[in-house]
Amino acid sequence: MPGKSLTFHSTVLHKSIRETDSTFNQYLKSLDTISNDIRNLENYLREKGVTHNFSYFAGSYLPEEKASFITWRYCESAKKYRLFYTVMVWNDPDDEFNKPTQESIEWEKPLIETESAIRMSVFPALPEFIKSLAEEVKVLQRKAVVSILGTS
Repeated sequence: MPGKSLTFHSTVLHKSIRETDSTFNQYLKSLDTISNDIRNLENYLREKGVTHNFSYFAGSYLPEEKASFITWRYCESAKKYRLFYTVMVWNDPDDEFNKPTQESIEWEKPLIETESAIRMSVFPALPEFIKSLAEEVKVLQRKAVVSILGTS
């Protein structure tokens, strides 16, 4: 139920609020859970020593030849790696390997600092993001082993 300090003079409005209060409470609970998972994922990747920039298509096309990505990269202002939500101009929509570059980034913000609608829409893509990042780490690891051992 709404906070005790809120008074609604309209009985119709008050009734509607009572009927929908659990929906808004669940929304806040979901948002808290998502935000905590985003923070925990950042901490997990830092603890694992992942210092490799990585971008993953967030699964939603934006208007005007733009695309959104979940990006793991070093944040100069925070002096640590963070998850970002990145909107880039899609220079060549037919190139599936077209990754964000500094020149093509239109807008970018740490994922945890984005508005709730963005966090909620991007959150379902995080499991595939982490799997794709792990695959890229495996490739980097294989290349390092080959380089160390001098074999191909």
